[in-house]
Amino acid sequence: MTIQERIKELRCKNRLTQEGAALKFHTNKSTWSRIESGERAPSLQLVEQICQEWHVSADYLLFGEKDTENQVDLSGLSFSKIHMVKELVNDLRRS
Repeated sequence: MTIQERIKELRCKNRLTQEGAALKFHTNKSTWSRIESGERAPSLQLVEQICQEWHVSADYLLFGEKDTENQVDLSGLSFSKIHMVKELVNDLRRS
């Protein structure tokens, strides 16, 4: 799977149209479309934003490498639920 395919997969997993993703990441629809089609590479800034917003590593987004043992898929969860998961993990680390 290519970076373009992973970006598209993440967008669809987060139930966004290309236009919705472009708005979320402060770019325009044609730029987003060109990134997904492989006509344009995403900027480093966009890669960073996608990783932070959709909770994936840069290694996964760029190269498709997943450390599945240490990762939990939080996509589709609300901000408050993600916060609850982070708090739970922090509590487990302290115990």
